[in-house]
Amino acid sequence: MQNNHLEILEIITNKFKEIDQILGNVSLMGYQIGILPALLISIFLVLILLFLLKRKRKGRAAPQVEPPPAIIEETIEPIEEVKEIDEESIVEFFLNIYKIQLGETQLARGRFKLLDSVVVDTRRTYELEVFHDKQWVSRRMSVGLAGDDSASRSKCFTVIYDDHFVLKVPQKPITNFENYITAIESDRKIVKKLAPRECIVPTVAAVLKMIRPFSESKQLTPEQLEEKYLDWLRKFPSFQAHLRIGNSYVFVMDLSRYFFLSHVINDFHDLPNKLYQEIAGYPDVIWENHGFEGRYAVENDEQLDAVRKVYKGFEERAQILLNKTAKRKFPRYPLQEWFLIHLAGKQLEVGHKDLTPDRVEKINVLLKKTLAENKDTIDDYRRTVRGCIQSVTVSQSMHQIAGLVTNLLDLLAWLRSKGVAMRDLKPENLLIAGDKARYPDFLDTSENYSIGLIDVETAVAYGSDNNRQVPQPILGGTPTYATPTHLMPNETLAACFQDAVRILYLQDWYAAVGIIYEMITGERLFSQTGKLIIGIKNLIFRNAGETAAQLELLKNASRMFWHSARSEMAKKTGEKNHILQRVAVGLTDDVRAVFLKELQMEKHCIMRLIKETVAGQRVFMNEKTRRSLLIASRKKITQLKIKWSKAHPGGGQGLKTLNDLEALKRAAEKNMQLTPLLEDPLSTVSAYELLHFMFAVVQKAMYRETWGDLVPTEVVGVREGQGATTVEATI
Repeated sequence: MQNNHLEILEIITNKFKEIDQILGNVSLMGYQIGILPALLISIFLVLILLFLLKRKRKGRAAPQVEPPPAIIEETIEPIEEVKEIDEESIVEFFLNIYKIQLGETQLARGRFKLLDSVVVDTRRTYELEVFHDKQWVSRRMSVGLAGDDSASRSKCFTVIYDDHFVLKVPQKPITNFENYITAIESDRKIVKKLAPRECIVPTVAAVLKMIRPFSESKQLTPEQLEEKYLDWLRKFPSFQAHLRIGNSYVFVMDLSRYFFLSHVINDFHDLPNKLYQEIAGYPDVIWENHGFEGRYAVENDEQLDAVRKVYKGFEERAQILLNKTAKRKFPRYPLQEWFLIHLAGKQLEVGHKDLTPDRVEKINVLLKKTLAENKDTIDDYRRTVRGCIQSVTVSQSMHQIAGLVTNLLDLLAWLRSKGVAMRDLKPENLLIAGDKARYPDFLDTSENYSIGLIDVETAVAYGSDNNRQVPQPILGGTPTYATPTHLMPNETLAACFQDAVRILYLQDWYAAVGIIYEMITGERLFSQTGKLIIGIKNLIFRNAGETAAQLELLKNASRMFWHSARSEMAKKTGEKNHILQRVAVGLTDDVRAVFLKELQMEKHCIMRLIKETVAGQRVFMNEKTRRSLLIASRKKITQLKIKWSKAHPGGGQGLKTLNDLEALKRAAEKNMQLTPLLEDPLSTVSAYELLHFMFAVVQKAMYRETWGDLVPTEVVGVREGQGATTVEATI
């Protein structure tokens, strides 16, 4: 287009030169009459050419028509560097894409603004504007952080721009194109290894298809299209600028055909909105004892009395606030309504009936303060309501939730069979591969869909031979779903546990325990333990050194980590026992085979520990007594504990030995009970039994008995700060 413009201008210039030459050869006082027509014709030609130029400009570059490749190549401008890639940087990135889609260069005038009133999930909506064809044209997009803060190297954003994208920003900028492509190719190797399981990784096509579509794209496979774009990028290097933000290349994944597992879980539970609907939908429950008991099947007058006391305090303070300028007492009903709105986790909005904007703000401040001052009471009431909501949700969606658990376990078995450990499993990194047009109906049958993977940044392929050299994966993971072993190199894992491969794939088991609990309850299982892992990570990375030092750090960190994880596991699964027991999970043949193998290993491990416990104690020295302790049932050991406690009030070493044996015998009993369930292809396992079995397998593998008893975090210098837990160097 630029070349055409230059040609036209050149013609016009030449015509002016011709005219100048004519006029230069003519005497002003005596020109021939025939010269005048020639002059007029020349001027007329110039006017025609100017008109054509204007028309050509007006009709150029319709949004849907892509300019020729060579011209795009010439118009690309370098993208301005930014120090940190944040949300606004992402918006600017897509604004530049919008300019190219309109046929403009990146130098074209453009702007964007945040639409505060439009928030979808955790994403915020922006209005993109480009000055095109003498006017501002606009479109919208949304962007937000994807998932929790991760201990891995990348920060992820989820973006809706026509399609659904995840944009991943490397922790360390990647400035070399070939290094960038190497990282993408490394991910593609994992994809090939896991095929035909759905696995979405970054591609250059995800970006380039928006700004330079190929006419034959629909006829090409995703792999072929990716190769075509890679060839194009090497042929026209300036296009590489569209893959950078600032000085770093970024990774983009196209998820337009899939759902995140996190979105499906939210669709099931949506606890914030359901809490509001429950409290606002049944406003009389809190004021009537029989209504509360009938709704929640809880006879707890003390809880109701405590909440009503909180309301009474608010009412008294609100009347003083509202009646400063009025002589009449404010009606009780709107006060109760406002209290329930805040109790349900929301606040009054400007324009609320009976209140000026100033009063809305004051009432909101008062209610926030009142509820904060009575946090324990309010949390107890909300917990009761959420328990009811969860029970209803599980009752309504039990079959679909059980199917999701079945397919997640099938994914674990698949990963093991392929010799791949993902090491950062979480709902945000898992996709539902089913017929998108039939969502959510296809969730009714687990065979209609599968659970796939998003991003393999932290994954490692270890192969089928456990003795082979295992590549060193990126250290880290998402705190809520990670263990201290995620933070240790292979060398340290091998020195500590001998079988490093087993530790790597069991990292995915630990994450799966948290995910399954979240599928069923809508809540995080290891929320407090996840805070602890952040502090452990910082401490380990600050003290990185020799393997011996790493081993000592792992030992001490594990003692407090597994104390926290075990405590959270027991407390939360105990509170949700009635829900977890109702979810009956079917298991595929592959999953049964994996579980039975683990049970057999568990059986041998328990027997070894029982023998070591009996052999290592110095209280029951009689050989006959020792043999009896080895073969005694858990019930028999419990009886011996009672007798020993009566005879030895202090307990001593004898009681400790019996306690240890009781715990081991109980684990052996659970093992025996679970074995026939796993052997029967028609049987199901409750989610409660499943979670405790998987957790026990992981803990026993990742915590060596020689390290001693687990210890509370405060013993080793852990303190909780605002939103995170820090670990002091005292460990």
